[in-house]
Amino acid sequence: MSTIKVDAIKTRAGNVPKASDLGLNVTGTVLQVVQQSQVTRYAVSSTSYAAMFTASITPSSTSSKILVSINGGMYNPNHYGVVTVFRGTTSGTDLSGGGTYGLVMVSDAFIATVGSSVLDSPSTTSATTYTAALKALSGTASFGENTSYSHITLTEIAG
Repeated sequence: MSTIKVDAIKTRAGNVPKASDLGLNVTGTVLQVVQQSQVTRYAVSSTSYAAMFTASITPSSTSSKILVSINGGMYNPNHYGVVTVFRGTTSGTDLSGGGTYGLVMVSDAFIATVGSSVLDSPSTTSATTYTAALKALSGTASFGENTSYSHITLTEIAG
């Protein structure tokens, strides 16, 4: 095994290299992935969003984008619901644009795997929490099952 030790690395111009000089953090590069998984069934009859599960990520740059993906099973016989994502809590920023983007779930007494994703630009290097939330449009909407995993995945993409 070889080891290289140096006191400093500088560009030809004499500056300390940035990550992009080294081919790192180039726009579109995946920088980190965070995933939270759980086996829980969420059921709501309210027409207001109820938090289901959360995940947090600390972006490495204010120009980074965060791809938020939600996947899970549902069983909604003749009931309708919407899943969306909030930056922060359910009183935070609705990334669906006020509920028009959310994943609309419609079912006729069968179990299906559903998923949705949204790209966010949080413009911060502070820890940022994303919350998956569910609301009913009619009856009792459910997301997730007690026998299978639901996931929220946060992918930081260099901007």
